[in-house]
Amino acid sequence: MKLRQVLNKLKKGEDHDSLNSVPGAMFTAVREFSNESQADEVINNAFEPLQAWIDKADEEEKREHPGENANEEQRKEKRKFTTKKDKAEKDKAEEENAAAAAEEEQDVEAQEEKEAEAMARKQLRSLCDNLVKRGIVQLPVLSWKQAEGAVKEGSVFAQSERHAMQIAGFLFSMYEVKYWWFEVLELMRRLLTCIIISFFFTGTIFQVVVGLMLLFLSLAAHSSLKPFQDISQDNMMFYGLIANFATLLYGISLRLMEVSELRIDSTTYELDLVQILLVAANIFVLVFPITQTLLDLVNELDSKWLDRMEQQVDKALSRIAHNCPHPGHRRRTK
Repeated sequence: MKLRQVLNKLKKGEDHDSLNSVPGAMFTAVREFSNESQADEVINNAFEPLQAWIDKADEEEKREHPGENANEEQRKEKRKFTTKKDKAEKDKAEEENAAAAAEEEQDVEAQEEKEAEAMARKQLRSLCDNLVKRGIVQLPVLSWKQAEGAVKEGSVFAQSERHAMQIAGFLFSMYEVKYWWFEVLELMRRLLTCIIISFFFTGTIFQVVVGLMLLFLSLAAHSSLKPFQDISQDNMMFYGLIANFATLLYGISLRLMEVSELRIDSTTYELDLVQILLVAANIFVLVFPITQTLLDLVNELDSKWLDRMEQQVDKALSRIAHNCPHPGHRRRTK
């Protein structure tokens, strides 16, 4: 095809310099034909001798310039090698870029998943807190792990918790985990009450009023939080605060008895009744732990007795079912 293009150019007279490099007889014959199809036929018939002439000319050129041909071949081989190397490097760079892009996309997806999970956890926690505050859902009491095998030995939190229990467990082990600080608040209340009553405003009614207000605040906090793990301990502290509150209230009333109107309106019978009630309230605080312990023991024995009775009833029913014949079974008569 390339040879035909060259010959067509020569036929049209566009490339006169090539006339000396091709046999003139062929182009003389080509120019004699004005018809293109006849010219194509001449070209096709003359292709083989022309190709032989071109191959011969190439061999002569190689013999005349052997170094240039060798250098040309080396350059071609080097160009091929460079092209292959560049292509390999390009393919490697494309693979690395594709791997980096895929890794970056995976990191973005993982980050998005983490953010979505954190958002879902936050919403779920908010919903649970709302349900717990409304009293719709009741959560079990979170207690301290006092047993040695209750938590994993390798856990850092378990070791810290065990260390804290050994040092100051007597201060917070009876409280729920979220109310570990309540004993500190209670100790501050007792300290302030003792200091105010013992050293400040001695002999004045303001002394008893401040103590009464501290007791009232402590009673309100305890009634709202109920910080103990055991409900019986919550009840005991509630009754103790009530007894202390009533005692201080009676102390205020005694100081007010100095007013003539109150002294005239009050009788000895009423004062004796109030004193008896206060003594009974303080005695009840001492008796309550013993009573609560006895009630717990009775409930435990009652539960064991009920379990035992259920087992005996189940055994009796199974024995009766085994001895009695099936309703569909008919006895054989002799």
